[in-house]
Amino acid sequence: MPRKKHEKIAAVRTFNNVFDYKHANVSEKIKNFLNGKTVIVELGCGHADYTINLAKMHLRKIFIGIDRKPSRIYNGAKFCKENNIENAAFMICYAEKLDEFLPKESISEIWITFPDPYPRRSSMKKRL
Repeated sequence: MPRKKHEKIAAVRTFNNVFDYKHANVSEKIKNFLNGKTVIVELGCGHADYTINLAKMHLRKIFIGIDRKPSRIYNGAKFCKENNIENAAFMICYAEKLDEFLPKESISEIWITFPDPYPRRSSMKKRL
């Protein structure tokens, strides 16, 4: 059974609710999306379960789920697009580069839901 990972990666980059840090004017696109409001950021959102459910519960707040792998973000971004959840967006980015694209004053909360996926001492360099 072939994997559809590369198809998901190509598709997720075309979604209007996904921002890719590699694109030239990503900061401007994010600024337009935020429209002067503050945002709640989830680092390492994966398939974006928390981002989606929080966005459904708090319709007046804006949520951005950040993950470095676009194939993970695909399901959440597609779900939001199909169900018209407009207060949630996603960003393909490393957590270290967050301050380059989001102004510090625009972030009200940062969620790190699973902060230590590498418990072994030998994997210490992979931790957040």
